[in-house]
Amino acid sequence: MLVVLISPKLTIIQHSIYERYSDGTIQVNSSEIPLIIGVKQALLVRYMNDVVFIWLQQIHKIMHHVDYESSYIALLKEEEILNPYIVLKETFKEFSSPIDLQDELFEIFTLAIRRNYWITYESPLILYNKYRQLIRLFEAGWLIQKIRPDFNLSEKFIIPYNKIQFNKSNKHDDNNNYDSIRIGYQSLVSIYSSETLSSLRIDLYNILFEGLTPSYVNHSFEVYMVDVIEHMNALISTLYIIGHNERGNILSFQDMYVLNKELDEFKSRDTLFDYDGDIYYIFRNSKKEDLLNAIEISKGILNTSNFWKLNGNPANILYYYHDFLFILDSYWLYFRSI
Repeated sequence: MLVVLISPKLTIIQHSIYERYSDGTIQVNSSEIPLIIGVKQALLVRYMNDVVFIWLQQIHKIMHHVDYESSYIALLKEEEILNPYIVLKETFKEFSSPIDLQDELFEIFTLAIRRNYWITYESPLILYNKYRQLIRLFEAGWLIQKIRPDFNLSEKFIIPYNKIQFNKSNKHDDNNNYDSIRIGYQSLVSIYSSETLSSLRIDLYNILFEGLTPSYVNHSFEVYMVDVIEHMNALISTLYIIGHNERGNILSFQDMYVLNKELDEFKSRDTLFDYDGDIYYIFRNSKKEDLLNAIEISKGILNTSNFWKLNGNPANILYYYHDFLFILDSYWLYFRSI
């Protein structure tokens, strides 16, 4: 019987080693699957014509408690949601090209493959702020692809069926049939079609987390992250092109209608993230003793100068940050309900 394994990034890998139990379930041994790092168990099994399809999950959700499936705005201000071009202008105002911001993306990537490289920075907070700046840009891009291209522009760059090509060179035709803004919006739609905002946020967070050398959590850098970085790199270039060419643009009534709906959803969520549990799941990922210890360490960090020059594994504090945030958000929702 053929077994088809599908990784968390929907990469199909054929394999034939599995154990089938009397109750009909199938367990896959991760040590026998060298091409997939961080596999724990099957999420879903489907049988079709003697072929077994197995969807695999990762060992750890580093942004634990957070719902990994939905895409939404978390870090933008209300006025930025209503005009995401503000974020592009602010992000690129000091740059004459996208290269500087792309370099910051590759700084985070370097952390994940060069152990303890974070020590060369004055503080891990510098790296976390770089992460936040990139996510803010990706959130703005996600909003822009909801309102752009508008109908008139869409008609101009839709590719006729007889000109559709796959697996061809990425070079554009020399006849310059496509202007830069047209290319930019084509790329924007393409990237957000293959990478959701949720996956961009989580993947970049996982790369940062790995770079800050966690010790409390068994976390490994995943091979597919190389492709993710390439997509993020292309997205930065695309948003730079759009921001450069859309200066002084005027949002239409339809644009404002879509963006106001996003703002309403942002306000109605009432928490920073969507969560996959409520206040009763506080200790699902961390023991009470570990959380109390992390709070004491965090208090010590606030009262100590150059803490990270003498102490390692800042990823551990980043890990517990999501427990702290979940506790605050969950209690707030509970308080609102009583």
